[in-house]
Amino acid sequence: MLTKKFWFGCVTGCKFFHLDSRMPQPQNCAVGASVTGGSLGGPMIPSIRFSSLLLLLILLLTISLFAAASEQPSATVTIPDNVAPALQDATFMSRSDPKAALTIVVGLKLHNEAEFADLLDRLYDSNSPDYHRWITPADFLGRFSPSQADVEAVRQYLESHGLATKRVSDNRVLVQATGTVAQIEEAFAININVYQLGTETHYSNDRNPSVPSSLKDVVESVAGLSSLETMHHGSNFNKPVPVSGIFYTPLQIATIYNFPSRLNTFHGKTIYDGTGITIAIATAYTYLTSDVDYFWTYFTAINRTGTLTNICVDGCTSTLDYEPSLDVEYAGAQAPGANLLVYEVPTNLNSDFSLMFSQMASDDSAQVVSISWGTCESDYGNSYMKTDNASFAQMAAEGITIFAGSGDDGAYGYNLGGCGGTQKLQIGFPPSDPNVTAVGGTTLNATAQYKYKSESAWTDSGGGVSSYFAKPSWQVGPGVPSNKKRDIPDIAFDADENTGLDTYYEGNWYTGYGTSYGGPNMAGYWALVLEALKGKSTGNVAPLFYKLGASSSYTTDMHDVTTGNNGAGLGPGYNATVDWDYTTGWGSINGAAALAYFKANP
Repeated sequence: MLTKKFWFGCVTGCKFFHLDSRMPQPQNCAVGASVTGGSLGGPMIPSIRFSSLLLLLILLLTISLFAAASEQPSATVTIPDNVAPALQDATFMSRSDPKAALTIVVGLKLHNEAEFADLLDRLYDSNSPDYHRWITPADFLGRFSPSQADVEAVRQYLESHGLATKRVSDNRVLVQATGTVAQIEEAFAININVYQLGTETHYSNDRNPSVPSSLKDVVESVAGLSSLETMHHGSNFNKPVPVSGIFYTPLQIATIYNFPSRLNTFHGKTIYDGTGITIAIATAYTYLTSDVDYFWTYFTAINRTGTLTNICVDGCTSTLDYEPSLDVEYAGAQAPGANLLVYEVPTNLNSDFSLMFSQMASDDSAQVVSISWGTCESDYGNSYMKTDNASFAQMAAEGITIFAGSGDDGAYGYNLGGCGGTQKLQIGFPPSDPNVTAVGGTTLNATAQYKYKSESAWTDSGGGVSSYFAKPSWQVGPGVPSNKKRDIPDIAFDADENTGLDTYYEGNWYTGYGTSYGGPNMAGYWALVLEALKGKSTGNVAPLFYKLGASSSYTTDMHDVTTGNNGAGLGPGYNATVDWDYTTGWGSINGAAALAYFKANP
């Protein structure tokens, strides 16, 4: 027998990603191929037959190489703005444990975005036949959501790298998946490392993730790659104090701001309590039912009749936090007849909040939403903001009103200490989103009878110019800058530590402060407005406040705040001025007076 051996280098179709490169590259594997000839009952193979066989093998190998190459992705694309800016100030410690489990959320791009933007404009144009003709979640799913084919393409890609799909959001905008660090690193051509930032230890991706070019029109963002990407609440509190030491109670707030409710000592003949209206609260962590029940019963005028329901997103948690406590207490106090839905996530990671916002949009169960969490735009990242903007835009198209505190770092960000390790002029998200009404902070002064006296801008009131969102067409009026970007805040509410609000938490009374109080209090007030409108949804009310600000009713229906600034001790910030300004927007509400305007301009 004659045996001849030939060795060829061949591509086997293995798809290994080199972690020191953004480009996935095929790994060449050396494979030995032997050709054996024998007599098979006859003479040895002549050399001409051997040459023919060799040519045939070369031809087959060429075809095999072409087929294998065609299975490889022709190129990859990088998903921009998916690295936490705070990483630039962090110190590398080590590589992450490759076997550690990690959960990510992939954001998908909407379909027909231009058509959706045009629809939103028509929904809020009082001259359009589509004015306030709200869509349903089913409408959104059929016209603007990513397709099921998009979802399957992402799912198949993730699962091809060993990740398991955990859930797909009802509007198909988000795909949540779990896997090991090694699997996620391979799937997105990144390294996930351990970093030190100040006294904290975090994990984070070291670069923007990459996906095959076949997914470039599908994938918008990848959240969950870093523990640096977190939300913060805009509230603070001091050590426990006796209830007699609290500055303002919910009854006194309702009186000072002239809410049309029974909590207002000087209310008129027609009062409301929010009956028939549902308020949703978006929060991380949870609260003690015993705390909120005690708060509501301590002030007997509240007399709560609305329901209280918790909705866990991505799992329930027993971790308590001050923020959900104050949100529930004040939204429920100012609208005692309204039903409350408390959407809770177990962490303050951006990825968890994205899941929550998406579910709130798909549930479409509330007319009003209160958000008291946020972070600096630069820390959130443009890709994440666009993903969550899809949820807020869906809510706006469904007729849902959203209030959010503007942040507690003045003109220099959302959370105390600056953004991404820097102190520069910038604002926070979600209050910067045009579908959200941003509520700034004031120092509130009242008479001995708790009638409104004056306000000045709280030095920590978040306000300024968005780095990402374009100025909406409705954001015009006296004092509004003529720039091309979204400006906040839109309105304001008491937030100063020295004129704080009482809050009951873990069995103690606290003086609370921060722009977090603006969200739930204004949500409670708006429930009263909606009841007065016989339950008719108003959707995004920021445009309505700009119409009011430019009208002759402004001086009676709003309190124009003209003193103070929001430098937060970090710089000059912006000064409060006549009409709209970067510290307090149009100012605070004169509740009962403004209600007449809202009823006349539904």
